Amino acid sequence: MNHSRFSVSRREYARPTRNRRAMHERLFCAPDLALTLPVSKSVRLNGKSTCIRLELAYWRMLEKIAACQGVTVNAVLAELDLEVQQRGETVKNFSSLVRVTAVVTLLRRSGVTL
Repeated sequence: MNHSRFSVSRREYARPTRNRRAMHERLFCAPDLALTLPVSKSVRLNGKSTCIRLELAYWRMLEKIAACQGVTVNAVLAELDLEVQQRGETVKNFSSLVRVTAVVTLLRRSGVTL
């Protein structure tokens, strides 16, 4: 049963070809695995203290975003929290919102939209 149009047969997966290796090298950037480590930080969001746990890569993205705006990471997070409140919406997982916001913000700055 084929659940995905991108599925690969076991046989094809077991025998990587030169083309498959080349494709893999193009698709993935082989990041520093330290960037995948989760890091918890205490932050203050509009008067509320909370703890946010994100992978190091996302904290680095937030640092870049904050630097471009000339503010701190806490200020970026507080602004994001305030925007959600001003819309009258709630977010079940603020860490997920932060991850998506970081990626979308950096992609937009690179001229890519989702």
